[in-house]
Amino acid sequence: MAVLKQSFVTADGIVDLSDIKAFLTYNGFTNTRNNDYYSKELGLILEDLHDENVIYRSNKLFFIDTVIYIDL
Repeated sequence: MAVLKQSFVTADGIVDLSDIKAFLTYNGFTNTRNNDYYSKELGLILEDLHDENVIYRSNKLFFIDTVIYIDL
């Protein structure tokens, strides 16, 4: 079943891909390709971080419906 409206996840600002990249770079992630990031220190791979899966709310980024892998 498709979800067409989600009233619990709301945004009050528009996210630019450069905002996501700056935030993740500051926190030690490297942009590996397109909208995917990797942290060697944390052993985390974050994928699908495009502007529809990351929202602004109260001047904070919220990551919604992203793909997270643990790199063991």
